[in-house]
Amino acid sequence: IELLRELRVEFTPLEITEESLAFGAHEEVGHGGHFLGAAHTLERFRTCFYRPLLSSTANFERWLRLGGKDATARAGEIWRATLDGYEAPPIDDAIQAELSEFVTRRRRELGD
Repeated sequence: IELLRELRVEFTPLEITEESLAFGAHEEVGHGGHFLGAAHTLERFRTCFYRPLLSSTANFERWLRLGGKDATARAGEIWRATLDGYEAPPIDDAIQAELSEFVTRRRRELGD
């Protein structure tokens, strides 16, 4: 899942506009300034970088305060929470019956 999320972000086409190129931020900051307090930066800094689902980006001290969980422990929490929160999508009763019949027939044919 992590790899698919990364690929989705990686292959999202770039948006090349005057706003995305931050021409207004360059004018706001001016020569010798910094962009950390610029309106353009403040509007985007929470969403402009990929935030991994599994990997931790916390420094060591914060990671310890949060329980010091390795990737295996975090992955276990993620799949459990995902499974616990799963809601089956609505499906027409006729389609459900047809699918159930197909599964039953294929199991019989395959010897399951």
